[in-house]
Amino acid sequence: WIADSTAADWQFCWLSLDQGDNDPARFWTYVIAALQHGQADIGQDAQAMLQAPLPQRPPIETVLTSLINEAATCPGTLILVLDDVHLITAPEVHDALTLLVDRLPPSLYVVLSSRADPPWPLARLRARGAIVELRTEDLRFTPAEAATFLNDVMRLGLAAGDVAALEDRTEGWIVGLQMAALSMQGRDDAAAFVRSFSGDHRFILDYLVEEVLERQPGDIQGFLLDTSILERMTAPLCDAVTGREDSRAILAHLERANLFLVALDDERCWYRYHHLFADLLRSRLEWSQPDRGPVLHRQAAEWYEQHGFMEDAVRHALQAQDFGLASRLITRTAFSLWARSDVLQPLSWMQALPRDQIYSQPVLCINLAWAFANIGQFDAIEQFLQPIERYLQAAGLSPEVFWPADRREHHAQPTALDERQLIEGRDLFIWMDVLRAFAARFQGSPNDAIALGERALARMPADNPRMRGQALFVLGHAHLLAGHAELAESTMRDAIQVNRAVGVGSAYLSMVYYLAELRVLQGRLGQAEALYREALQFVADQERPSLAGIEHIGLGDLWRERNDLDAAARHIQEGLRLAEQGGDFAFLLNGYIARARLEQAVGHWAEARADIQQADQIARRSPASRNVALVAAWQARLGIAQGDLAAVARWVDTCGLHAGDALDFLSEFGHLTLARAFLALGRPAEAGHLLARLLPAAESAGRAGRAIEIRILQARAWQAQGQAGPALAALEPALLRAEPEGYVRTFIDEGAPLVALLRLAATRGIAPGYVGRLLAALEAETRDGEQRPALVEPLSERELEVLRLLPTSLSTPEMAHTLVISTYTVRSHVKSIYGKLNVHRRMDAISRAKELGLL
Repeated sequence: WIADSTAADWQFCWLSLDQGDNDPARFWTYVIAALQHGQADIGQDAQAMLQAPLPQRPPIETVLTSLINEAATCPGTLILVLDDVHLITAPEVHDALTLLVDRLPPSLYVVLSSRADPPWPLARLRARGAIVELRTEDLRFTPAEAATFLNDVMRLGLAAGDVAALEDRTEGWIVGLQMAALSMQGRDDAAAFVRSFSGDHRFILDYLVEEVLERQPGDIQGFLLDTSILERMTAPLCDAVTGREDSRAILAHLERANLFLVALDDERCWYRYHHLFADLLRSRLEWSQPDRGPVLHRQAAEWYEQHGFMEDAVRHALQAQDFGLASRLITRTAFSLWARSDVLQPLSWMQALPRDQIYSQPVLCINLAWAFANIGQFDAIEQFLQPIERYLQAAGLSPEVFWPADRREHHAQPTALDERQLIEGRDLFIWMDVLRAFAARFQGSPNDAIALGERALARMPADNPRMRGQALFVLGHAHLLAGHAELAESTMRDAIQVNRAVGVGSAYLSMVYYLAELRVLQGRLGQAEALYREALQFVADQERPSLAGIEHIGLGDLWRERNDLDAAARHIQEGLRLAEQGGDFAFLLNGYIARARLEQAVGHWAEARADIQQADQIARRSPASRNVALVAAWQARLGIAQGDLAAVARWVDTCGLHAGDALDFLSEFGHLTLARAFLALGRPAEAGHLLARLLPAAESAGRAGRAIEIRILQARAWQAQGQAGPALAALEPALLRAEPEGYVRTFIDEGAPLVALLRLAATRGIAPGYVGRLLAALEAETRDGEQRPALVEPLSERELEVLRLLPTSLSTPEMAHTLVISTYTVRSHVKSIYGKLNVHRRMDAISRAKELGLL
């Protein structure tokens, strides 16, 4: 079609897509580059926006608007061809493509090639006549097209009847026709070959592949079979696998002969076979040479290892079932994957190994224990540490060998072990302490984690900063969970510095996240934001976006607190996408909780419940984990917000918490949730008693953010008991602390009960501008599923009194008499009311006030 399109003003811009193009910035960068082949100066502003550092990068909608505006002014017609669109699965990319299609200027057309329908509003496009679709029936070769292909292109000279029979039996499928043509080349009786066809596509395909292979010279057949085990191939790799030295020439021959070879780059360096062709070659290899496959896979693994493609090397070693080689490669590779937050890949590799292979190698046991720790299955850790202890005991190694206890003689080092084995034994003891500390902090024992972490640090060699970084990471978080704010901060800062220096991105980013979490607890939202942005810049500099899941989640939750729900949704969604790729349980757990809170804020109750259920499933990977209780508390909070008092009561009965419990930081969130439950269940006095105990602990530890929440709940408890004065006394310091940091949702999520208190605060002149913004946000929240307009500035108490008289038949003098004020004062208040309600007439003011819930 392109070749036949001779219109002088048509410029074709072709973009071949692959799975790596699911990143929105990368996708649109390539789209702009493709368009620039047709119009050199198009998209320069959009390109600059995409290349901006992540924190300053504008939304994709802004980039597209710029690009569309430039395309609209282009001379001639641009035709953007997007090939293999089915490989694009990212919703963000498809959403942006839909936006582009909806706003296409007359000078731009988009052509898609895809194996499946894109997730676009195709019905709407059809109704508008804005789409032309070519589907199976359109793409199937007609008898005339089949004749042109078979006789003119492939030069077979078939009779019309034979062409028709072949077209009928292949149902016009070009691959089947192509394979048939290849198998008929050089035959004396092509008609007899056509007549022998029967059966379905799979049968024909098997038969034709066999025919194609048998028609090839023996060395080409051998090359095709040997290289069929490769998902992608280049000449040196093919040489290594096949033992040949002419793979480059053979690849060039296969490409010229159209033998189902697909080039993966413009330089013709990397190739792959057509997927169906590769599947059938592998089946034939397994059938004809069952012992050949493992040898080929082993040779591929060795080549990949030598050239630094470690993940490919592991995959081929496992397919070769060379578990010794696979174990060695996994040991070399696993930590680097964890360092960039990829937990699932090394775990899947190690689970493919026989257990006796794992148990016989202590370092592999450490790796697998780390994998289960990172996905939250803490109960599985010990089964991999116990074989290590047996190995050390059999080798005559104990902690005293390396770290003699006070007033005890130094044990003689076992002479049977060389220096390398001694170093490995020492490191194994340290890693076991770090791993057990890792688990203990999530199993409700932060003090045990601290003891184990401190012992690991004391025993640690100075020449292993990677190990030190992991120990500091675990110890810093344990101090945070134990409520040791100063120790937590100093340790986490050390962990950040060490892990960043050695390039362990996952531990670095986790530490930044936990330090930012400490800042949120301290009520320092601005400092938390700065930490998240610093971490995202680190990711951008490293060009490893898969690391950034937890930072996006933290930043998104911060935007939720500040009531920028669109920004919150973008960050949380991106964070969850990255977390799901990596598999780290903590990232996933916090991500689903953050999204549940966001869904609650916009009133999407079903979605919020689904996210909390996802978090619960993650927490229950290790039933003894404190995360189970944490998620249950979040479920109770969701029940409170939704008014599901039966569920709230069940949680109160089963949570194991009581108002008179001894308090510590680890249980603080649960006890705060218990106070909320008491309020929801109409037990404000019990709530007040518990809150009065929680506040001094939070204040003395510097947890100002937590103290803000406690004081708001205290205000609600006093309000529920009819004590407006104490309620306002509790609310005032919360407002004064919250205003500089931009808190919003912490207040407005309390809903209607807080409206009266905020209005009362406004009449007393407490943070009037801030209270006005909170009231405006609160009164703009949804009511019965509909968005209500916001009040720009809160009405004063006297203005509210005047407002309540507007629906009556009282005149202005009569209202003045009723309120014992002058007529002039009434008129002034009415004018002020109109201004704040953004109306000009009495009836409009009444209507607007009812919308806002003021009447």
